[in-house]
Amino acid sequence: MRMAVAATSGGRDARVVQTLRMTALVRDSVGLSGAARRRNVAGRVRLCGSRNRLTGDVVVVDDIVTTGATVAESVRVLQTTGARVVAVLVLANA
Repeated sequence: MRMAVAATSGGRDARVVQTLRMTALVRDSVGLSGAARRRNVAGRVRLCGSRNRLTGDVVVVDDIVTTGATVAESVRVLQTTGARVVAVLVLANA
């Protein structure tokens, strides 16, 4: 989160919003295949707080990607609210 805030400072027309959360009942993905990871997170990424809708251009920032299941579900959720995901930034690849 701190890196995203720093990247958007300095007069850029952007803001950082921590808006996605994983719901309960998502099991740890360690050892799961790609297909099992997709099933594990399907329907379990939600907008948090009072944000029912997030519109405009969005860059998704995630700490790590293994199979891409969480990022894909996150993008899907954001797109259903009207957001246009223009990029995904991941800090590490497992």
